[in-house]
Amino acid sequence: LPDTPSGVSGGSKLAKITKGAVAFDGSADYLSLADNADFDLGSGDFTLDAYVYQNNAASTASNSHIIFNKWENSGNQKSYALRITDSSGQKLQFLWSTDGSTNNSITSSDSLSVNRWHHVAVVNDGGTLTLFIDGIRQPTTGSAGTFYESTEGLLIGRTNADSGSQYFDGFISNARVIKGTALYTSRFTPPTAPLTNVTNTKLLC
Repeated sequence: LPDTPSGVSGGSKLAKITKGAVAFDGSADYLSLADNADFDLGSGDFTLDAYVYQNNAASTASNSHIIFNKWENSGNQKSYALRITDSSGQKLQFLWSTDGSTNNSITSSDSLSVNRWHHVAVVNDGGTLTLFIDGIRQPTTGSAGTFYESTEGLLIGRTNADSGSQYFDGFISNARVIKGTALYTSRFTPPTAPLTNVTNTKLLC
């Protein structure tokens, strides 16, 4: 597992707690989980978070670095996706749909660097969607509504087959899905230990 380059502020702490991360080569590596009600986010509070390390910058939206994905363009099976995209400058972006076909999105103001660890999260707190990068709450928010219950499984590290080549290039660690709890509601210091199985955790890997 690569260490954060010297001279990058805060990198050493993040490198320590993400040892044992899964490597994704940017072309064909991903994790796949079967469709399950635990991954249907509905209209309630939730938190999706992970530690991510990009080897190379994501390019255009069609070649973004996917972190979480339950989104299929064909057959109106869109639900949600969290990704890093360069369509607006290496930003964290969350997409969601309430009907399986239309697109809603929020995009971070802060950018993510390559060759260093970042903690990323998207939180639904009482119907308001918010992104966090390294504990910093991003100013753009969205109104969640009720997420479409897609029949697609949950993918980590890639998009669905019909949506281009959006594979993650780098490392993902401590990927967590919490359904029922808005874990982060204001600025926080990213955890300095591996993420844990808190109340309402449905996935931690």
